[in-house]
Amino acid sequence: MCDPFAYDTEHGLIAERSYFAKEPTLEEESGTYADLSAATTHNYCYLWSHTLGEVVTSLVRAGLQVEFLHERPYTLFQRFSTLERKDDGTYWFAEDRGIPLMYSLRARKPTDPGGDEDT
Repeated sequence: MCDPFAYDTEHGLIAERSYFAKEPTLEEESGTYADLSAATTHNYCYLWSHTLGEVVTSLVRAGLQVEFLHERPYTLFQRFSTLERKDDGTYWFAEDRGIPLMYSLRARKPTDPGGDEDT
């Protein structure tokens, strides 16, 4: 997984590397985000992480209009072994950690009110 955090049972959530790291991370890990125990081959992967600010700024610089950005205290897969699965299929920390585990963002290309949208 390409985020700077890990969960340590003794210390809780810890930063393994800088949130602002620019270099890629090389990971060797079998499984998929949908099935962590899936048998896979060719398990080396270079991953780049991007800060939330980089993501939003890139969209704005591309001329898109950000409509919303929602941060969520849950995720859709068991990123950390201590996350608990709820009835709706989401994964949460047993105790609120006060940090987002996932976000959703919607951006659209603005329309020209005086022009033709198809051009």
